[in-house]
Amino acid sequence: MSKGSALSCMLWVAIIVYTIDRKWVHAGVFCMVAAIFAAIGLIHQNQAFDNFTTGFQDVNNTSPFQFMIGYITMAALCAFMKFLQVVNPKKLQPDEEGYENDHGYLPEISEKGVDNLFETWWDPIKGDLDKDTTVKTAKERFQDDDDV
Repeated sequence: MSKGSALSCMLWVAIIVYTIDRKWVHAGVFCMVAAIFAAIGLIHQNQAFDNFTTGFQDVNNTSPFQFMIGYITMAALCAFMKFLQVVNPKKLQPDEEGYENDHGYLPEISEKGVDNLFETWWDPIKGDLDKDTTVKTAKERFQDDDDV
């Protein structure tokens, strides 16, 4: 695997997942990260920090600049889609009459218990800590042993 293909795949998967969920800001952020990585040559290039515009002279090579412009264009498209989502949202609910003729843009897909999973990652442990359990220091345990 060369030319940063594993890193490129991870970025593309993130972009596609957020696009499917219509989370345009997140997808745009990953497009910009990919643009930065492409600009410095971490993805799509044989060498990092190679000449930034070499692909313009060589027909068989694409420069980091060209990949960067492609990713920035995708980020701009994501920003435009978010703009449309905010300015012209769907006005009808799926069970209302005329929903098919409402040509607004659908909101983000979010599922409780799935999205923002890391925000609640430690809640089970925090629940155990919130109980009335005290942690004794070594000095307190030593004093308890003396009392017995």
